[in-house]
Amino acid sequence: MKNNKVIGNDFEKEFALYLQDKGMFVYNLPNKHTGQPFDIIATKNNKFFAFECKHCKGNIFSLSRVEDNQMQALKKLEKVKSNNYFFVFKFNDEIRFCKARFIKDKLKTDKKIYRDELLSFERLEVLL
Repeated sequence: MKNNKVIGNDFEKEFALYLQDKGMFVYNLPNKHTGQPFDIIATKNNKFFAFECKHCKGNIFSLSRVEDNQMQALKKLEKVKSNNYFFVFKFNDEIRFCKARFIKDKLKTDKKIYRDELLSFERLEVLL
C-alpha cells in the first residue's frame, strides 16, 4: 500500500503530464525540506500558472493542510496582479479545483472544504 507522500507525488506527476498534453511548459518542483508554495509551475501563451496539488481521502479537504508559505505566495502574486494560482484536488478518481484566493477566504471562516464546493475539472480546462 502506498503512503500519502507517494500518492501525492503520483498525483503531481499525473497532473503535470496532463498540463503538458495541453501544450503547456511545465516544471514539477522538487520536494524540499524547506517547502515550496506550490508543486507545479507552468506557462502557456505568456501566462504564468502555479498549482498546488492535494490528494484527499473522502469528500473533505482539511484547511489545516494549507501551509503558511502558500498564503504568503498568494499575497505576493496578488501584488503583481497574477491570479493564476490554483489548488487542484483529487478525490478518489475525481479532480476538482479552486483559485488560491478561495482558500484564503475560506480560512477566515471554516476549517474544511467539501468536494462539492469546488469547481469541476471541466471548468479548469477552459481556463487553460
